[in-house]
This record gives sequence, C-alpha cells and structure tokens, in this order.
Amino acid sequence: MKSNSNDRPQIIQDLGNGAFYYNYAITPKTETDEEGNERKSYDYSSVKIWGKPTRGAVVKAVIRDELDETAEFDLVNSYNAAQEGMLDEAEAARAIADYKAYLRRVQEIKTNAKADLAAAGYTD
Repeated sequence: MKSNSNDRPQIIQDLGNGAFYYNYAITPKTETDEEGNERKSYDYSSVKIWGKPTRGAVVKAVIRDELDETAEFDLVNSYNAAQEGMLDEAEAARAIADYKAYLRRVQEIKTNAKADLAAAGYTD
C-alpha cells in the first residue's frame, strides 16, 4: 500500500492487536503550494504483518504485496521452460531476464528488511 504522511513514519508501527505495519521505502519530499510555502512530507509503502516482526515475515509480506503466488510461479515456470529449450529465442530471453530481475528484487527486499529491522530495534 502506497502512503504519504506529513510526519516521518516509524519503520515498525505496532497496531496493538498482534499486527504491525512495516513501513519501507520512506522517501522525503518537499512541495511548494500556490503561496510559495514549502511543505515536507514522506512517501512510503506499507504492508501488514501478524506476530513479531521478523525478517522472514517482512520479506514474505513485501514480496506478496508486489507479486502474488501465481505470478511468481509463472516466473519460475517460464524460466525453467527457457532452460529446457521449450520457448522460442525471444520468449526465452524475456523469461530469463524477468526471472533474474525478480531474484535481484528479492535480494534487495531481504537486504532492506534486515537493515530496517535492525534500525527499528528488531532482531530475529
């Protein structure tokens, strides 16, 4: 979920019912209104997790927010079909590139989640 706030959001926001928001990709921005007044705000993404915020829970929530299981299976199956020579050259190249981009994104999510959780005082 994309959000915006006038205040910098906490990385981990306890909702008080066993659920937490993991707020990530927090980006400050400054806007100027019609009268020339500057206003600072923050754009960010949020996912809800249940139970203690762990790296695994955060990574899973972010991945599922970006890509559902069916789309993920399609990436894997298309990559495997390309490896087995079952796709034409253009389809194979696209399937391999898409899968490698997905793997890079997963690694980025894992790295960011680890750093964010440490900054918020959470460890596995």
